[in-house]
Amino acid sequence: MIAARDVLADVEAALDRMETGHYGQCRECRGGIALSRLRICPETLYCGDCHRARETATQ
Repeated sequence: MIAARDVLADVEAALDRMETGHYGQCRECRGGIALSRLRICPETLYCGDCHRARETATQ
């Protein structure tokens, strides 16, 4: 279960990325994160491809 503090920290980090101009940029490949993905999970750090690759690597 994700703690409320963790969610808040993720949202605050997303706001920081907005201020620095890095919001919507994948942390892994530096490409853009699809708007549809950001609408679902605005605090996401990874594009869909990198997210799937990370999930596959951890399984």
